[in-house]
Amino acid sequence: MKNKLYILIIILLPLLSFGQSSYQKGVEYYKKADYKNAQIAFDDALDEDIEPAYNTLTYRGLCKYYQKQYNEAYEDYNLAVKDLNKLGYTKIGEMPANILKAYGLTLYDRALAQHKRGQYNEAIKDFNFALMYKYSSGDCYYQIANAYYALSDFGKAAENYTLSMPYKPTDYSLYYWRGNAYLSNGKWKQSIADFDFYIKQKPNDPYGYHYRGFSKIMLDNIDEAIEDTQKSIDLNMKDIYLAFRNLGMIYIKLEDCEKARENFEYAIKLNSNDNFSKNKLETLSVDCGETEEEKVVVKNTPKYSKPTISWVYPAQETIETSENVVTIKACVNSSEKPTMSLYADGVELTSRDFVIVPSKQPDCPYRFEKQVTIPPNANLTSLRFVAKNSGGSVESSRKIYKIKSQNPEAEERRIALLIGNAAYKHKPLNNTLNDVDDMAKKLEGLGFKVIKHKNLKAEEMSMAFIKFGRELASYDVGMFFYAGHGLQNGSGTNFLVPIDAEAIKTDQDFNKYCVEVDELFGQMKKANSKVNIIILDACRDNPLDARNATRGSGSRGLSAPTQNPQGSFIFYAASANQTALEGEGSRNGIFTGELLKFIDKPNLKLEEVVKETSKAVKLKTNDQQKPAWYSEFDGDFYFRH
Repeated sequence: MKNKLYILIIILLPLLSFGQSSYQKGVEYYKKADYKNAQIAFDDALDEDIEPAYNTLTYRGLCKYYQKQYNEAYEDYNLAVKDLNKLGYTKIGEMPANILKAYGLTLYDRALAQHKRGQYNEAIKDFNFALMYKYSSGDCYYQIANAYYALSDFGKAAENYTLSMPYKPTDYSLYYWRGNAYLSNGKWKQSIADFDFYIKQKPNDPYGYHYRGFSKIMLDNIDEAIEDTQKSIDLNMKDIYLAFRNLGMIYIKLEDCEKARENFEYAIKLNSNDNFSKNKLETLSVDCGETEEEKVVVKNTPKYSKPTISWVYPAQETIETSENVVTIKACVNSSEKPTMSLYADGVELTSRDFVIVPSKQPDCPYRFEKQVTIPPNANLTSLRFVAKNSGGSVESSRKIYKIKSQNPEAEERRIALLIGNAAYKHKPLNNTLNDVDDMAKKLEGLGFKVIKHKNLKAEEMSMAFIKFGRELASYDVGMFFYAGHGLQNGSGTNFLVPIDAEAIKTDQDFNKYCVEVDELFGQMKKANSKVNIIILDACRDNPLDARNATRGSGSRGLSAPTQNPQGSFIFYAASANQTALEGEGSRNGIFTGELLKFIDKPNLKLEEVVKETSKAVKLKTNDQQKPAWYSEFDGDFYFRH
């Protein structure tokens, strides 16, 4: 009987195996980390049209990811998103739990692949989408921080590490990485505090001591810096050259040039690519305060070597992006401030957002940033970056291919905050609430998520700005529209007037009763959206004229803006220091009424909408009211194509 049972099992095993689907086989291989065979099984499952395809595609993408086939993994995640989109859900709130989970997981995995491909901005965008689809907040914030760190945006990296901490209370690496972000941002005390906590949890990690030691050097805590550096050596730090680099910095502080030179030279011997130590050697006579006689010895020798270029973004020679505007970032190692130039398709780019600054990051003495607009019809943009100092010049190239967005939502995510104030104690307004209602309808039809408020008090306006800024971080285009009273103080600072504002009697009353426009600008800058449109129908005359001096001191209308969010376009209902007409007897104010006529016309660029509106306003008011605009945006934006 026993032998018969064995024979039966032998006969049935192939049948049982045959009954197991290719998808199930793939899952089993995946669980065993046999990614090669798992990938083959998932290939078979797709050939057999086993549903749902998005599950199979996501699994196959993971198999490719773990085999370091990041481009192929990315393509599978794209296909999975497309398959999910076929289900027809348009609102997250209406999705079943399993679909919501599938979106979140797929977008998170795609973001990881994007990060590995050096597509850090695209990765951040996908991690934010994963957050929207309720994927693990702690993991998303942590990975967003890593992407910002890779982009050398250390302020945002630190912010997102902080956001991740409540969700991952036992992940002490968060303190390590936030400490490094603070260090690279020159926030030495915060860096030391994070490494203090990290070392308590991980007392045998030499890197914690090394980076804490570096921050202590920068704060002139030399004795403690020596202790930390020696500890990193005792713990056999893998990148031991970093410890000798620290010692070189310590001896510079102690003005011992010879020992500083010895340690930097030894660091270079251990790592020939240690440009930081090379730069320090070149400027050692200045750093160590050598005598004039000692400086003469090296006077006739070449002082500087050629700079070196390290791309931050794009990190790879060739990348793909669905972004219309990308921020190019590079580090230049140079012992003197270099000159830098960026060329796109052979044309040198220059504008006010061109940034060359000395960096506090040890391996990035000089940092370059420049926003570049990718033409909508261009398949390829070729970049050439040139850095030059007295030792010579170097150049490096990158290529950017424009692709269609594969995000499950609209290709260009838009959000707008609308505020209309009318119920003032002094000089109430008749049509601002209509302005907001009508603008909301237009913008909703143009694909904007609209947040609308009416008759806000000062505290409510400030909170609306903060909440808008947080949400804006997940969108490409942000718009703020305000209809109500606005004014400027004697120094030209612009304020929006809440409905609970009291009469202004002193300069301090502006801040006491009104809301500064820069509060909004600060939130929009922090969100880092690609396009920021600010429209202020707020140039009506000052309703708080408790003193005649306010008008004479410049409180009439709004002043020209001085600090604008990146990629911003600001549109005033009237020119600086001029007041706008409300439009007696009509549903809308004159400015907003004309703007509503043009904002949804097809194929008008933003600038064309603005110019057509301005012409109409000037014509309607016999040139009494002349709208004004101020642009930090060098791309093309269409409300409607």
